[in-house]
Amino acid sequence: DSATAHPWTAFRLLLGRSWKQVARDKKTNKLRAMTMLNSAMVFGSIYWRMGKQQNRIQDRFGLLQVCSVNAAMASITKTLTAFSKERQVIQRERASSAYPVVSYFVSKLAAETPVSAAFPLVFSACVYPMCGLNNKLARFATFAAVTTLESFTSSALGLAVGALTPSPEAANALGPAIMVIFIVFGGLYVQPANVPAPLRWIPNTSLIRHCFDALSCNEMRGLKFETERPTDLPTGDAALERFGLGDATVAKSSLRQARLLLFYWYSAGSILSNNKPRFADMLDE
Repeated sequence: DSATAHPWTAFRLLLGRSWKQVARDKKTNKLRAMTMLNSAMVFGSIYWRMGKQQNRIQDRFGLLQVCSVNAAMASITKTLTAFSKERQVIQRERASSAYPVVSYFVSKLAAETPVSAAFPLVFSACVYPMCGLNNKLARFATFAAVTTLESFTSSALGLAVGALTPSPEAANALGPAIMVIFIVFGGLYVQPANVPAPLRWIPNTSLIRHCFDALSCNEMRGLKFETERPTDLPTGDAALERFGLGDATVAKSSLRQARLLLFYWYSAGSILSNNKPRFADMLDE
């Protein structure tokens, strides 16, 4: 058996290999960038320069929901097959105890994360001004940060699913099925208080819901709307209260999102560690 490389040495070598893989995948990166730009243009055209009329309140919530869904789906599709494509090579290397699994996993994250952050930032920079969202620079920065954090969480979920499933086909089948559940419980279609008791834990695990809650608070807090009737909502805070988000804050929702991110990273690493290839011992005749 060959000696296992020191974790730091293994990390540096594996990081170089992972980074080369990311850099060589130019077609995929260009396609992801074009997809995000296309989504931004479509959303921007539909929700072009939203004003402060009452009927724009629902439009703002709708836009923030589709932005949350778009960022999550765009991220998970890239990472679902990240491990399964390399499974045979990694299994051979791990069978020979070439390096600790933590070195491989952390190097994968270090190479993929900077590139993954670029796409939600490009999306935010396009869709935010086109739709006429809150025009304060700090609000835009928060919008971009929240969508980027959700993209990381979605990528981490994809890694966990990819590590759990035996093939790319299985990963591509399971990942979207999980995401559909998260979309249903994403904050727009059903209020958590109205969810049947046995299922009330699901909204708390929905990365889309936490992103939507944070984006809604970021957009609506302090916003004032035009009113004509006594029943109209004069402020964004009143709209949040009506929508069941009166107690929500960007910080609370982002903290929950960060916890999910760490959980999915830990799950993916643990699954990889426990899936070390095992071989039957050879018996002497």
